[in-house]
Amino acid sequence: MAEAEKPNQIDGQNRNGGSSFARANKRFASLSNPFINNLFNNLDFKGSGPLKEVMQKLCQNPADFAILVPSTMFFALHVDADTGKRYSELCKDLDFILTHIVRIDVNKEPRIRTHKEFTTLNNKTIVVKADTIFSFKNFKHPVTVNILKQELMHGFADYIPMGTCFHVVYISDCLVGNFEFMGIATNMLTTMNIAEPIEKNGNLTSAKSLEPIEVQPFEVLIAEYPGLMELSQNYKKLFLESTFKKCKTLSDLEKSFIVLIKRGSAMFNALDPDTFKSLLENYTADELRESLYNYLEMNIYDKFWVKFNNLSVDNDDKQMDIAYEKLKWLSITEIGLPDKLVGDTVVLALYIKRIIAAISEFKKLSFANTSSFKCSIIIKTVEILSANSTIDADTLMLLLIFVICLSKVSHLNNHLKYIRKYTYSETNTEKGILGYALSSVEIAVKYFHSGDQLQELISKSLHNEVFWRLIGAVSSDFSDSGNKQDDEKTFQEIERLLEPLNKAGLVIPLDSFVKSRSLEGDSCLMFALKQNNKELMNVLLQFEYIFTLDDILEDQNISGSNLLATALALEHPFTSTLAQIIKQATPDEIEKYVNAQDNNNRTIGHLLYNSYLLLHDFGLYVDWTKRDCFGNTPLMVYARCYDHPRYDDMMSMTLSIVKQWYHKRGRVLSYRDHLDNKGNTLMHTIKDSITLELFLKSFDELELNYLNDANQSAVSLAVRYNRIDNVEILIKDPRFCLSVVDPVMYMSPLDYVKLERWEEDINRNIAKMLEIQFIWTEYGENLDIACVRARFEPENGLCCYFRVVNNLGKSDLILVPFSSVVKAFKLMKKETPCIPFNFNSPDIWFPKHLYVSMKGNISSSNKIKINALINNINLMIQALNMNGTLEHTATLQNYLLAPQEPCKIEVQTLVERNAIKSIYSKNFLYRKSILLDRLKFKRMIIKGEDIIAYDAFLEYSVSELERFSKLYSRLYRSFALSNEEAKDLDRLRTDMPWIVDESLKLRECRIEDSSDIFLDKIRLLYASVDELVKVAGEMRSSKLRRWRKLVSDLKSIRNELDRIAGSGVDGSSSPLSLGEPAVSAGTVKNNRQNILAKVFKQIDVLTGVLDDESIVEEVRKDIIKSMFRSKSYSPAENTDEMDFSTKEGIDKTLEELIDLKDTGIGSWFVEKRRVSYVGRLLETFLKFRIELVELDLDLRRHYESLAMLVSKFYQFRISIFKNAYGNYAKGKIGELKREVKSWELGLWEYRNKARK
Repeated sequence: MAEAEKPNQIDGQNRNGGSSFARANKRFASLSNPFINNLFNNLDFKGSGPLKEVMQKLCQNPADFAILVPSTMFFALHVDADTGKRYSELCKDLDFILTHIVRIDVNKEPRIRTHKEFTTLNNKTIVVKADTIFSFKNFKHPVTVNILKQELMHGFADYIPMGTCFHVVYISDCLVGNFEFMGIATNMLTTMNIAEPIEKNGNLTSAKSLEPIEVQPFEVLIAEYPGLMELSQNYKKLFLESTFKKCKTLSDLEKSFIVLIKRGSAMFNALDPDTFKSLLENYTADELRESLYNYLEMNIYDKFWVKFNNLSVDNDDKQMDIAYEKLKWLSITEIGLPDKLVGDTVVLALYIKRIIAAISEFKKLSFANTSSFKCSIIIKTVEILSANSTIDADTLMLLLIFVICLSKVSHLNNHLKYIRKYTYSETNTEKGILGYALSSVEIAVKYFHSGDQLQELISKSLHNEVFWRLIGAVSSDFSDSGNKQDDEKTFQEIERLLEPLNKAGLVIPLDSFVKSRSLEGDSCLMFALKQNNKELMNVLLQFEYIFTLDDILEDQNISGSNLLATALALEHPFTSTLAQIIKQATPDEIEKYVNAQDNNNRTIGHLLYNSYLLLHDFGLYVDWTKRDCFGNTPLMVYARCYDHPRYDDMMSMTLSIVKQWYHKRGRVLSYRDHLDNKGNTLMHTIKDSITLELFLKSFDELELNYLNDANQSAVSLAVRYNRIDNVEILIKDPRFCLSVVDPVMYMSPLDYVKLERWEEDINRNIAKMLEIQFIWTEYGENLDIACVRARFEPENGLCCYFRVVNNLGKSDLILVPFSSVVKAFKLMKKETPCIPFNFNSPDIWFPKHLYVSMKGNISSSNKIKINALINNINLMIQALNMNGTLEHTATLQNYLLAPQEPCKIEVQTLVERNAIKSIYSKNFLYRKSILLDRLKFKRMIIKGEDIIAYDAFLEYSVSELERFSKLYSRLYRSFALSNEEAKDLDRLRTDMPWIVDESLKLRECRIEDSSDIFLDKIRLLYASVDELVKVAGEMRSSKLRRWRKLVSDLKSIRNELDRIAGSGVDGSSSPLSLGEPAVSAGTVKNNRQNILAKVFKQIDVLTGVLDDESIVEEVRKDIIKSMFRSKSYSPAENTDEMDFSTKEGIDKTLEELIDLKDTGIGSWFVEKRRVSYVGRLLETFLKFRIELVELDLDLRRHYESLAMLVSKFYQFRISIFKNAYGNYAKGKIGELKREVKSWELGLWEYRNKARK
């Protein structure tokens, strides 16, 4: 079609129900996104104008463009700062529309491939990198937007051609203007989680701005201000001139320190005014003075501190060093903390953690080189001990004593004196947080000089040392070097030590050595357990009045591990005995104990796999949904114990108990209950096929299509790692869907098959299993061949992989260039013109947006189109199979089923010439079979009454089919609009997240939309009807009309011949040449009458007037020889027919008799004019009779085929609707189930939170 004529394609779409749709369309509400609504649902679309030109360009070549659509929320909440217009109105401007439509044809835009640069319709340039779009050229304002989602949107308006789809890319913001946020009215739904402002000094300040501002180190100032560089060199000389070594007294040392500080200050004050001015612009004078003081102090500290310690000899420090050594076994339980605190193991563990952090901080005091650093260490130590809680001064003092005791800081008294004497501001040490912290530490230090109190602590520490050393001396049961005799002696000493305390009614104080704890929070039982000696635990636990059941249940260290959890982690030989002791507790106590989480959030349930038989005792108490720090639930941990010696038994028992646990609580196992931090479900985790099969059978409410954070389903993961047994089990489960693709790369499990390692049996078997299941579940078991993947190959471009089902002895995976697939589809119409399929005008059968070769890729957009292409090829093959096309054609089957080597994938290119030759050969054989059979030939001859019947049938069929065509067109457009409205609502909920609770994810994976597939099937049904209408219409308007014309012309020729040269016309012989015998007039007349009689008989037979068998047979033989001598048949193909005609005894054909010199037309008349006229009549007759025979052949064949195809269409219509609605209902039910599950889970989580 000429370029100027193309716009009429849109105008011509009003047929097939377009106008009625336009009337119906006005009843529908507008879509929420104004840009989509303006382009694709414009009820005021005019017959001309710029918008129509844009839409014409999009509709003519939708594969060449991508439409960038900003989110609905953006349009609702933004205005253009330059014009003040709301974007919901601005999006209707032509410039806005053109800016958001980009060209993606690589042939026309070569920089797409090289630089990822795309050009808009108004010649602006954008750059696409990953999921981000950047403005590049010709933009007024620089813009960066994110790609949110992509899809192929079906056109539904009456001004869009039937079946047209558009590549729509949803983006976060728009590309036009200087957008400005309008704000949202505050209400319950839109309240944001923003930190409350705090009033400070009469002004409102954000909570995040209250962090203290530290004084900038002077080294930073030197680096920032070049004017200070010379000063820093002078300071280095000053530091070398220090006289600390010469000082004899502390007074001299102090004077020397003050002199050096004053000299340094004077040097700083001598700076040039410009440097001073620039410094004071950013810092206060006091900040500069403190920064300089700290710098000077830091650089002289090492020399000064050595001299300071030498001159400040303090006996108290020596006494403290001795005390440090004697108190190293002291326990936190023995320093005098309140019994309430010591008796609560959870609180005590918290205080031990603080003490460890405080010790780590306090030890830094030995390395602090400025007074300010020492002050900050003391402040932080006090803050750590009192963090996030309110403790009294006495408790803080006891904790400080314990920290000082275990920190073992030498010269602590001198550190405190140094702070008091040489801090920059002495007033800071007397008040505020520093004054409080410093005073607290000084009071705690005095405790070490109190004789009686110190001796009491030392005594407790020595008792601890004896007991703990005995426990530590016991050898492990797993050690070969242990001495059992020595262990026995140790046990006896432990028994002698504990015997006096094991009395009924005796209350053991909390500061007793048996209640002591290490700095790791270990009790003596925990410490003994870690020795891995079963007998040691028996020795200790025989003292039941010392180590009671309550002590055992409450015992845990600072990592949160209790005794049984530690025993399980160590695989301790005492584990079973300890479990039996714990079973003596009440059910509530056992449940609390088993589900207590450690610092890694692990419970006993996470560790029972080491002694899985204990599941009988504790399995129903375990909370199977608790997650550790990696997100693993106990069930997931067990599933990952791949090297467990009794894995199958353990998992069988575990699954049975888990099922009971869920049933007992009235819950169903949801995949959300068992998701690790990488998004893996249990199906992703389980490697063992037996366990996987048992798991799938045990639980009904599973989501097998969930994608982990790497966007892989359980099947995709199994395919990647060649777990063929798992693949087989998963794909046979009806809950699994092979059309699931990830939302980023749009890959399905079939895309993970390793084609590059096709020679390996396991890869071929996995591929076959997946692909056959894919064909059967998505397209039905009646389909013998289907496209299973398509991808770009280096040498052949886009190629399709076809799976052949039950192709024994041949390769069952065929690699075909897409161009060859297109050729094969086109040749089908040439093979059988009457089939309801025509790929020579493919727009409706194979829409243009599916041609992905040489198209720019926007964030994996080509994979979306490839998936749609695969689906369309398969739906088309399915439709051709259902509507009877494949029964009448063999081109596609012969091409795709050609034999290949089973273990190789080789490109199979269609040789079009050979295929055409095969088609012509097939048609020739059909004609041959009719002409060589008497009965078939007689039946082939069409009569007038046959034509009347044909015409009536075709008229009725066309009328009926046109009615269906209009109906399907309206159904397609209405359903496409309804589908877009549903998607529009989903996008609205996604764009405005405050409408829906964030915990209620409605879709975690992208499943091939059942609505899109339904629309494609309706489109193919419409295409079949439309082609049947065209075929039937062409038969009526062309072939039947031509038949009537030929019959009329032949009858006219008969009448004219009868008038000119018939029996009533006399003639004379033609002039004789010399030497030729004379021919009588009677002989000439007889010859003429004989030949004309044959002509008249053939005309009567071919026009249906005469049906005498002998005459029909005579005509058949004559026509055979004449036809097979025709130039339209090659001599090689005519050999059999020529032989046949000779065998049948046909001496001369009618054509030859007419041309004979003696008896032919040349001898009939004397007048040359009459000879010439009759010759032309006979020549026309000979030509028309062959044309009529061939037309009869075509008419009879096409009518019978068409009648059968029209008859089959009704069954096809039922089948396609049944299949389409069945799959659509199945898909929608699946979506609703997933949504209901999400809401149920969200409700359960909400109730759980409310309960807590």
